[in-house]
Amino acid sequence: DLTIIYTAHSETERTEDGYMWTRMKTTGKKLNKLVPESKFNVVLLAKCKDGRYIFETHSKNSTAKTPFGAFEEDEIENDIVPVLRVLEEF
Repeated sequence: DLTIIYTAHSETERTEDGYMWTRMKTTGKKLNKLVPESKFNVVLLAKCKDGRYIFETHSKNSTAKTPFGAFEEDEIENDIVPVLRVLEEF
């Protein structure tokens, strides 16, 4: 089996009505329309929150996503080894 971890920069945008959301940073409008995150089964957003480094697993304000039931919490510790173990079970 082969596990590939793809990393990218993120960008936070604000719509005209004030709604903020975070997504993968792309170059050009063509890639924005494609939404690269839609091609991945798992998208984790790395953040520093209250001095802790975390992965966001689901969010209303970002494109973070994981398989249903893989992670109960919306935020987990930023450690890729346990993440890979959980995902191997799926």
